[in-house]
Amino acid sequence: MIELKRIENQIAAKQRELDQVQGSPCEVYTRIVGYYRAVKNWNEGQAAQRKVRVNYDLKESIKK
Repeated sequence: MIELKRIENQIAAKQRELDQVQGSPCEVYTRIVGYYRAVKNWNEGQAAQRKVRVNYDLKESIKK
């Protein structure tokens, strides 16, 4: 029982540490016609097109 309480305390301490973690913004790139471009520089139309794109999975298509 004491061991369980110790483990629960460790978990709670780690959770508090995780709650204080602050990330930094990351830049997303996508490949367009042979070159990479940052997504943040896209206009509204390009951003809307990206949302409706479907990634093609060759392995899945072979299974069918």
